[in-house]
Order: sequence, then C-alpha cells, then structure tokens
Amino acid sequence: MAETAYLAENSIAYQSLFDQLRQLTARPTETAETLAMSAVAASIEQGAGAIIVLSTSGISARFLSKFRPQCPIICGTSPLLFPLPSSYLS
Repeated sequence: MAETAYLAENSIAYQSLFDQLRQLTARPTETAETLAMSAVAASIEQGAGAIIVLSTSGISARFLSKFRPQCPIICGTSPLLFPLPSSYLS
C-alpha cells in the first residue's frame, strides 16, 4: 500500500498542476493566498523538503494546501491562540 501511494505521488506533475491551479484562481487574491502561491512556487523551484508555516487560525496552511505543493506542509500554532486541532479546519 505504501508503495502504491509513493508511486501515485511521484506520478503527479506538480509544476503543471500548480500552473493550472494558479490560472484558475480568481484575481485579485487575498494577501495570504498570494503568499501561499509564492511559497509553493519557491518550494517547487528550490526542491524544498517541506514548507513550514506558523499560523494562528490555520488559514495560511489551507491556502498552501490549495496549491498542492510536492513537499509536506508543517503547520505550527500556539495552543494559547488557537486550541483547536488543525484537522478541525478541513
């Protein structure tokens, strides 16, 4: 099963998928969405191992996931600011 998931992930053309998603995004975009697009573009260009985002609400991480980066998204938040688990935001 893990091998199937690995092969499926490796068969995705992330650059063309990102370009298509970026073209379909309505303009003008919110600042957080623009930053997410830039972060994903930079991660693809640089071959990043992960994108680390600090967020109080999880919205930034959701914008990042919208553009389907090839690397994992690591979201950090302060439990004092936002005590809900990030899976609640999905």
